[in-house]
Amino acid sequence: MQQIEINVPKLGVEMKSAVVDQWERSEGDWVNKGDILLSIQTDKVTYEIEAPDSGFLHIVGQVETEYQIGELLAQLAKTEEVYEKLTSNKNLNTTKINAVIEKTEEQLNRLKTNYLQHRKQRKKISPLAKKMAQVHSIDLAGVTGTGPSGAIVKRDILNKLEEIKEDQSGKHALQKQDNQQGPHLTNYIHLGTNKTIKETRPLSGIRKVIAERMFSSLQNTAQMTDINEVEVSPLIQFREELNELAEISGVKISYTALLVKSVASVLKAVPILNASIDEQEIILWENINIGFAVSIDDGLVVPVIHDADKLSIGQIQQQMNELIMKAKAKQIQPNDINGSTFTVTNIGSYGSLIGTPILNTPEVGILGTGAIQEKPVVKNGEIVIGNMMGTSLTVDHRLIDGAVAGRFQKEFRRMMENPKLLMIS
Repeated sequence: MQQIEINVPKLGVEMKSAVVDQWERSEGDWVNKGDILLSIQTDKVTYEIEAPDSGFLHIVGQVETEYQIGELLAQLAKTEEVYEKLTSNKNLNTTKINAVIEKTEEQLNRLKTNYLQHRKQRKKISPLAKKMAQVHSIDLAGVTGTGPSGAIVKRDILNKLEEIKEDQSGKHALQKQDNQQGPHLTNYIHLGTNKTIKETRPLSGIRKVIAERMFSSLQNTAQMTDINEVEVSPLIQFREELNELAEISGVKISYTALLVKSVASVLKAVPILNASIDEQEIILWENINIGFAVSIDDGLVVPVIHDADKLSIGQIQQQMNELIMKAKAKQIQPNDINGSTFTVTNIGSYGSLIGTPILNTPEVGILGTGAIQEKPVVKNGEIVIGNMMGTSLTVDHRLIDGAVAGRFQKEFRRMMENPKLLMIS
């Protein structure tokens, strides 16, 4: 085979497209089998694509451009002759495009001329002046522009307002208008003159993918958040007891590991939350795979603990430690982030008390847990100091009703109050 195509791979059931993050090799480079050619960004992970064979690299996919699964990203030519043929085909395509452009040049020039004539006929006006004119119902036909090329600017609108004030016949109407809309004018002047841009950044890479995924989640599901608070003093004591044995076990247990194990146990009692909606079909999952949110430099990823209900707390913690290290080093693999059936996000690790997490679709549930705070609570008729933790369960209301969400929260509270049940669940 004289040339090899490198296409967007399918890295998971839910993946539909990927964005080219960056090229590690340049056009025309000779690459060896196994060399890293480029990295792509899916909706969950950055993935490096290796050269499947040796050859001269011809780049097709452009950085920060989105491509569907199977679309061509690059070609490898086994010989210089084949490479030259690939690049000459590219030049040929460019020539054809240029020919089409030249053929329509006359039409483009005509459109340009019409556009310029239209611009000459209409008054130029700055955005701020236009807004001020709208607020005060000023007829722009009676305003003379003093800005560049005769454009109407803020001072022209202010001058017009002064003219109106001097017109005694319209004084009452102006006062009424000023009383109603004067604060808005001050707003626009403030926003237009006292706010300076420090810098701009493109919404790209993983940040763009996260933005699109979060927006899609809210657009395509009916999200409802059930908020609760639980007393977790028993959980704190249980964790301390486990970590007293850390020298023997070799593993220090985090709150997130306990939360993952607790949620996995609760899902066995409330299995409808371990589900997905696929168009007109409800899918109940056999496996309980818990995703947990991990913050990285430019966003977040959600690694997955597969079959969390079948693992011990120590095994969950060990897997979490490995996945977090890989996520921070940007070495996480597709299998590490695929297949979750429910997600946990410990927003308390950043000091937040409560939140409204967004569903990690197509899942129908995500649990957010807040920071633990000492608060007065009533126990056995007496006011004592307790350790309270906020919980926020977001569900897809198309499938999960308030009663089911409440049952989940009740089961979760039971686990927090009796954490030693996690040793036998």
